Amino acid sequence: MTPDEVVHRIADYIVNATAPQTGSDEVKIHGWDKTRTLLSNAEELPPEGTILSRADLRELASRSRDEPNEENVLRLFWSVLAWGSAPNRRSIERIVGGLEPHRSEVVQRLIEAQQHSFAGDAANGFRALRGAVKNWGPAFFTKFLAFTSNPDSGAGIESIILDDRVRVALLALTDGTTWYPQFEVLRPDHYEQFCSLVGIVARASSTTPEDVEIKLFMLGQRISSYTVWLEQELRVTRELAGQTASREDVLIAIDRSKGRP
Repeated sequence: MTPDEVVHRIADYIVNATAPQTGSDEVKIHGWDKTRTLLSNAEELPPEGTILSRADLRELASRSRDEPNEENVLRLFWSVLAWGSAPNRRSIERIVGGLEPHRSEVVQRLIEAQQHSFAGDAANGFRALRGAVKNWGPAFFTKFLAFTSNPDSGAGIESIILDDRVRVALLALTDGTTWYPQFEVLRPDHYEQFCSLVGIVARASSTTPEDVEIKLFMLGQRISSYTVWLEQELRVTRELAGQTASREDVLIAIDRSKGRP
C-alpha cells in the first residue's frame, strides 16, 4: 500500500468506528499493596481505590512539568503505570526492581522525556526513555510520553500511545503491511513515524490523534492478533457474499461484532 492508501484506509475506519463509551478510560487502582511496600516513598503511588482517567493523568503531568521534583515526577510515573497495566499489573514488581536502585537517574530521564514530548519532539522523548527502567518497554513508556505531550500546541509531533493492541490494529487495517520497517526493536524514528501517521489520519478524519489511538486500541482488543483479524475478515466477507459490500463495509461489520471468528 502507498502512504496515501494507508492514511485513507485507516481514516475511513476511524470515521465509522464505534465511539468509546463515556468513562471507559477510567481505571480503579486495586491490588497494589505489595508494590507499595517495595517503594522508597509509598506516597508516590495513588491510594488503593483511586480512580484514574486520561484527564487525571494529564493533570498530574501538568503538575510534574510545573514542579519537576522527584515526588511529582514519580507520582506521574506510577499513576501512568497503574492506569496502563490494569487489570493484570504485568511486570510491575520487576519494573519496581529496575527503578528503585536508580531513582535519581530515572527521574532526570523522565523530566527530559516530558520536556521533549511537550515540545512536540516525539523521537527524542522516546530516546530519553528507551532503557531508562529495566522491563519498562515502549508499550508502557509511550503512555508516559502521550500524557506529557501538548495536544493543543500544534507544534511538532504529538506523542501517542503505541502498545501491542494499537500495532495489531494498524497491521490489520493495512493488510499486513506496516508503517515502519520490520525490525525486532522499535526505534525512535519508527515511533516518530507512527505519531506522524496518527496525526495525519486525525486531520483526515476531522478528529484528534488521541481519538485515533483509542479507536485503534479498541480494534486491537477485539482482534487480539493479525491472524484472528484475517479469520474474521474471511467470515464477514462470506456473510456479506451476494451483497454489494465494499471493504469498508467489512471493516465496520467486524468493528461491531464481538471480535471473534
